[in-house]
Amino acid sequence: LAGGVVTRSRLVAESLLVETDLGRYDCVFLVNVAQFTRGEGLVLDNYLKSGGGVVFFLGDRVRPEQYNQILGGMAPGAFDILPARLQPAPVEKRQMLNPLEYRHPIIEVFRGQERAGLLATPVEKHFPLEVPAESASQFVLALDDGTPLVVERPVHRGRVILVGTSADTAWTPMPLLP
Repeated sequence: LAGGVVTRSRLVAESLLVETDLGRYDCVFLVNVAQFTRGEGLVLDNYLKSGGGVVFFLGDRVRPEQYNQILGGMAPGAFDILPARLQPAPVEKRQMLNPLEYRHPIIEVFRGQERAGLLATPVEKHFPLEVPAESASQFVLALDDGTPLVVERPVHRGRVILVGTSADTAWTPMPLLP
């Protein structure tokens, strides 16, 4: 129990996504999933229609062209779920985080909290993200060169967040932030 909110999580293998009742969860985190089938895209699209939230963390297993095709709406019959397109390969270049003046509600909690470490956290590797023109996507967090690292947008009745780096410490120590 944290702040009067009950939080439960469940770890599910990516192969079981289509068999899992996502309606039982407020938010689904997809971490370093290599690729998605059309059936899995349909499950996520339906979950977003019901108001669910989806967070994608990338990593070394991710096949960006497949994400763009199935979840980025680039193939016939595909789903327009992603808030940005993934570039073909991750970039290995140490960069620092740019909170973009803490404008987005996700990052706003860090305003005035310099000791939390956000501004001192490096990203060693990331997938560059390209936000299409005319998109409803918002930059949540950028790198020090201004390129987006975390992008969010509404999809149907839900929200999707795309994080261009890993959820573990392989590409950034960000998961160690308090």
